[in-house]
Amino acid sequence: MKMSIMKRIIVIIVLSSISFALVACGSRGGAKRVVRIAQTGVYVSATAQIMKEKEILEKYLPEDVEIEWSQIATGPDLREAIISGNADIADFSLMTYIAAYENGLPLTLLSFSGSTPINIYSNDSEVEVLDGFPSTSSIAITNKSTNLHIAFLAYCKEQLGDAMRYDNCLSPIPAADAIASLQTSRDYNGAVFSFPMMVKAEENQNLKLIADMTDVITNYSIGDGFITHSDYIKENKDIIDAFLAAQDETLQFISDHSEETAQILATLYGVEVEEVNEVLAKMPPRKEVVGYDKQAELLYEAGILPKEPTKFANLPNYENIPK
Repeated sequence: MKMSIMKRIIVIIVLSSISFALVACGSRGGAKRVVRIAQTGVYVSATAQIMKEKEILEKYLPEDVEIEWSQIATGPDLREAIISGNADIADFSLMTYIAAYENGLPLTLLSFSGSTPINIYSNDSEVEVLDGFPSTSSIAITNKSTNLHIAFLAYCKEQLGDAMRYDNCLSPIPAADAIASLQTSRDYNGAVFSFPMMVKAEENQNLKLIADMTDVITNYSIGDGFITHSDYIKENKDIIDAFLAAQDETLQFISDHSEETAQILATLYGVEVEEVNEVLAKMPPRKEVVGYDKQAELLYEAGILPKEPTKFANLPNYENIPK
């Protein structure tokens, strides 16, 4: 009788252990993973914005993965979000990525995201072309070490043979303040604006277009790339593959439904649909990185990089980066 009771106790203990194990396994199996994606809120992030608004990524992610979207304004803040683990995928400037990678930060480039039109303007009646700016000029720019800055340096290099010709003339100032100052004073005799601020510049009768930098922007891949932490891509290849597949569909959607895309983006940016349509036609989002080495060499030439940069072909994940 005693043996029978003991056996029953053992059976109960074993069954309880099995039940606990099954519950624990079920709980782990039901746990959701979260992919956190950050973007800038401006036109270079159009791919991410349309992907979010049309819920395209959801179609490709594994069932156990949820998405958290966020908006972070600056490249350095986006970079730090990836490094600190507060974001898993982000789009920020290729320049920011290059500088971070050359400084040993564990970042991996996945693909290009897109560029934005950038132009040079002047309120000086005597300035008609780039080298018409006097050496004492004060040229407004939102900030240095930005896409606007590297586009300006690349344009100076291509047009004048000297990337640094006017670098000391660049004066950081918020774009809205620059527009107002160019209209009401002579504190500045030039400015570098991107979309959508360039729309306001072209509405200003005191300003004239000096240079459209579309060609150098394209040839130097000046714009944003999609970036992840080097550990994240190793541990979450299924999520990365899903994201890249969603990028392909998003780009196809933008191409096939340009009017709907323009309406979505115009609402996000607070501009007219026609203005977005013009930008989409001129500089649509793309995934290919075409001028990495040219941009990296320019950053080295400008003193932004302290040493010769790594060649594009030697980057981690190079074989998977669209070219």
